[in-house]
Amino acid sequence: MRRLLDDKVFLENKRIMQLIRSIESGALGTREAPPSGAFMEIDAPTVDVVLPFERPLYEPSRKMLVNDAVETADDADVDASALFGQFFVDKERLQANINAILAEAEQATLAEVTAEYPLSQGLAEVVAYYRLATESDWATINPEHSQRLSWQLPDGSIREATIEQIIFGRPA
Repeated sequence: MRRLLDDKVFLENKRIMQLIRSIESGALGTREAPPSGAFMEIDAPTVDVVLPFERPLYEPSRKMLVNDAVETADDADVDASALFGQFFVDKERLQANINAILAEAEQATLAEVTAEYPLSQGLAEVVAYYRLATESDWATINPEHSQRLSWQLPDGSIREATIEQIIFGRPA
């Protein structure tokens, strides 16, 4: 392994010396006949040098000690209502809403879809629409324009969200 690394270093040094000699000969040739105007521009004052042998060699992962002991707690003070208050956003229903709007129009924004089919699950439904738009080829997100969506909570209060404009088009 050591001999292989020494050979690699030797070849790298040899290549570096060849490059330096070619730069020197080019510089000497330009000194006698300089070009007119600017002939080279440097974007940054530094050069990022990344050598392949700078990376560390393989290092096995460290084993973690895990305590398997289970501590029991008094169940009287635990509120389990959060477990039963979860819900599922049906993406197929949202896709059907979009398709129903696109049956009558060539394209539609998310605001137009939610005007026809109001948001019933709030922000979770907005996120699901956003995910449908990012996963499909027939939807675009326009960050230059925004759209305002609103929904009503079960207690009667109204929430609003301003998001980037999402435009759904008919699939080709």
